[in-house]
Amino acid sequence: MRRGPGREESSPLKRVLVVGGGIAGLSAAVHLARAGAAVTVLEANAFGGGRFATHGFVTFDFQRRAWRFPVDHGLHGVWRQYRNLTRLLESVAGAAPLVPVEDQELILQGPSGAAAVEVGARVRNSRLPDLLAPLALLTSPRLALSTLREGPLKYVRAGARVLHATAFDGAVDVARYDDLTVDDFLHDWPDWLKRLFCALTHSGFFLDPHEVSLAAFLTGLSYYSVSHKRDADFTTPSDAAGPGVIEPLVGELKRHGGRLLLSTRARALFVAPTQVSLHAFDEAHAQRLEADAAVLALDPPGLSALEVPAELHALFHARPTPKGVASVAVRLFFSASPSARRATSGIFGDERVDNFFWLDRLQRPFMAWRAATGGAVLECHLYGSRATRALSLSDEGVVTLVGAAAEAGWPELRGQRVFAHVQRNPATHVAFTPGTMRRLPTVETPLPRVALAGDFVHTPWPTLYLERACLTGLLAARHLAPGLGLAGLPEPLRPFDAAPSVARARPVLRALRDRGVFPAARARRA
Repeated sequence: MRRGPGREESSPLKRVLVVGGGIAGLSAAVHLARAGAAVTVLEANAFGGGRFATHGFVTFDFQRRAWRFPVDHGLHGVWRQYRNLTRLLESVAGAAPLVPVEDQELILQGPSGAAAVEVGARVRNSRLPDLLAPLALLTSPRLALSTLREGPLKYVRAGARVLHATAFDGAVDVARYDDLTVDDFLHDWPDWLKRLFCALTHSGFFLDPHEVSLAAFLTGLSYYSVSHKRDADFTTPSDAAGPGVIEPLVGELKRHGGRLLLSTRARALFVAPTQVSLHAFDEAHAQRLEADAAVLALDPPGLSALEVPAELHALFHARPTPKGVASVAVRLFFSASPSARRATSGIFGDERVDNFFWLDRLQRPFMAWRAATGGAVLECHLYGSRATRALSLSDEGVVTLVGAAAEAGWPELRGQRVFAHVQRNPATHVAFTPGTMRRLPTVETPLPRVALAGDFVHTPWPTLYLERACLTGLLAARHLAPGLGLAGLPEPLRPFDAAPSVARARPVLRALRDRGVFPAARARRA
């Protein structure tokens, strides 16, 4: 059988090794196994799922009853644009249904205490056309009053700069903005608007604004809000991540003949003309696994620890790579509940905590707590510098820090906390520092038997995080499929089109931007 350039004549390939059992690896593995490949997934941890994992359980006693709750890496949103991830989850029997997270708050700390402003449904449900929907934030009396106090000129300048986000095309504009930072974009904005965007940056991109690529930030704005006001919609599994998502995916892999090797760390990859081999070790012994192709679905720290052929080493080390960032998830159990009028999720506009979710409104294990006790369960996340600061504290110190933010945001819960749990996560969140977005590696590598997948890997159109991981897993499977003699893998789904008002405005705004009509985004260093 004659093959194309770089393909040797041999029997069709069938066996695939997938290194990494997170969403990227499981996406590649399930798609390949469904198509007929014999797939082995290697995962260094004792559990699969990566950042979408359940690490075990925590137990405590309250009101003469023993309670047991799953411990996740942290709750994750499945956003409207996560089309490939949603399709994969919906295709797997037993996966937990996705429940909507209806509203989001911005909690601002001021001299007179904390104030909460709904910033999610207010925009999504606005009757304004999508292009103007963010103006619905000014229907908040607090934000409108702040706008009047600072005067309109600052808001006009900030609004003009936001036009960069509407004009942004992630397929062609990344290089234009990648060496800039979010701080370059926000430095002279009005107070509440700057605090909102700084909170979005730290919560969504895991670092301080002066450390985050403006190209990444504009990708996020375009992907999650600017193109369509419904893009800010997100859901979350109705069960913990492990039993709700990862276990069904692993079950699907096994139903198609695949296997998952836990606590098995890949040490070195070797690529020969007719096969690949992987040296790995588990708690008992070292082993050598052979296959016809491999998908490397590791996060950047894991990939840097794997010994690879020179061609791949040059690929990984000849360019700046996204940064791995630590995180901390803190769960606070209360014997009382906040007002039902308050939002289910949101972000903090101060320097202590990034975002929050009321788990008792979202996931079945925690709904049982509310039903039995009348209480509530709050999960808060800390990223980047905030997580680093928390890592220097004891668990008690972290709980004190997060508890103070929670009690400021919900004063009615003071003195009602009955239990807390701190989950410290390794530095595996991908953060796009300046200069990295335009240099991301592709799914295809110089070695035709090896493909990459992960949320730091380039995709043909703008995506982020769980969707990028899932999509690159599918793209890696599709890349290897011809050599494996496989067919029938699904076509990747593109993001939804922009809303009509945005689609009409975008080419006009791009032309105005390119002619320098609205304020340029440039480095403050000058």
